[in-house]
Amino acid sequence: MTKPIVLFIATQFFCSLAQAQIEHKGWWTRDLFTYQYFHQPSDNNSGAFERTYHRIFTQPEVGYVIKKNWMVGLVLQYDYRTDNYDIPEGQTGQSHSSRSYYGAGPLIRYYHPIGKRVYFMSEVFGFYARETNGQTFQELASDRKTRYTKTQLGVGSNPSFAYFLTDNLGVSITFANIGYYTDKDSESFTFSINPQQWLLGVEWYFNKKSANKMGDGR
Repeated sequence: MTKPIVLFIATQFFCSLAQAQIEHKGWWTRDLFTYQYFHQPSDNNSGAFERTYHRIFTQPEVGYVIKKNWMVGLVLQYDYRTDNYDIPEGQTGQSHSSRSYYGAGPLIRYYHPIGKRVYFMSEVFGFYARETNGQTFQELASDRKTRYTKTQLGVGSNPSFAYFLTDNLGVSITFANIGYYTDKDSESFTFSINPQQWLLGVEWYFNKKSANKMGDGR
């Protein structure tokens, strides 16, 4: 009976310590990023063409701690993808597609401590974005290209687990992607927990000047 009580007290102490560390922070910054590469050789039996896929995604964030574990800030997002098929001469099909996406908007986040250095982070953000899609079709006479751009509005959430390596430096894993997007022609809702889509993040927290003075005994 004593061990659970001791464990409970220790857990509460560590959570309080973690909260105190966050309370003493001011500005913070984080970047989520991922790089994906996929290559599939041609298959004469199935008729599949050789395929090469690239994706670069980054989501830098900057903000300020306003109260205990509450933070507000600004989020930027950039996503670029290309998909290429090596179609032999004399055959037809889509040989290239690309997607370029960039946007920005406000965010609010809340950290819930689950250990001395580990947090569950819930984050919600709104955004205004521009998306450009392009396609190239290989035809017998000549290649045919299409391109269109659209403006999007939406809200999203990237729940994560964060671990502090030091008092100021942390790393995070974003394990889900939730979003609602709308434009003049359509609207969509996405929810993904695919491990292949998880995002690695690195974040840095700056101490408030008042906290530094208290630490120096001034």
